[in-house]
Amino acid sequence: MKSQTLKIRAVRFAYLFGPPRLVPRAEAAQLHSTICDRLGLDDITFAYNAPKSQEGNPTGFSLLMERKEAGGGWQVLLENSRPMRLFLSSLGPQSMPQLETLFDATAETVFSGLDGTWQKVMAEARVRAECEVEGENSLAFLREHVLRFTPDGTDAEQNQLATCSVKYKLGPSASSPAEPLAGPERELSLEPLLGNPRSLYLELVSRWTQLPSAIPPGNVLDARRIRKIEGAPSAYVKDAYSFLEQKARSLETETSVG
Repeated sequence: MKSQTLKIRAVRFAYLFGPPRLVPRAEAAQLHSTICDRLGLDDITFAYNAPKSQEGNPTGFSLLMERKEAGGGWQVLLENSRPMRLFLSSLGPQSMPQLETLFDATAETVFSGLDGTWQKVMAEARVRAECEVEGENSLAFLREHVLRFTPDGTDAEQNQLATCSVKYKLGPSASSPAEPLAGPERELSLEPLLGNPRSLYLELVSRWTQLPSAIPPGNVLDARRIRKIEGAPSAYVKDAYSFLEQKARSLETETSVG
């Protein structure tokens, strides 16, 4: 894998937080206006929805803000789905400084603009990227260097392989107050990039939860194992992208050694 060609295609970041509550349309409109002012933009769309029960009472809400740009754009989605969710999405290639400005400023504006005290319980960074491979054949790269299939003519299924997808999953490990980003749960998928057989499509999901994923029955939760979700969105995105870069370099090293 040619790690120096790794480039971001899209990024999606999410906070889950509480306590859940309804954000009325007027408050949502004010939040939209504040975000426009903070980013210095006047072309961010506004869409608000608050479905109601049969009795006519609001059951939740969603606020979607979006800006179209050449080659993509970005979205902000705030909704009450118990818990509250804030999604920040880059829908096209963006540099890390651009993401840092957009995501961090938007998240800070949302949490400072909403009335109440909020507790974040999860952060998730989803990074989609592409990377060229040696030999300019991504399927052969996956088959020979990741799956370790050797096309020697003795296995018809291997020789007729048309496409494949590989997924790695790493469970969460303990964090500490000094290293709140350490040990998230990760899922990494690799497959040939559609329309470009010389490159791989990579998708990494990194998830930081406030509490351990499982607590054995009868066990008392050690307060030292509670992860504080206090970082800015860019801190989590940078950590995820750094992991992706390390994986690309690792595969590049294995290929050159092999």
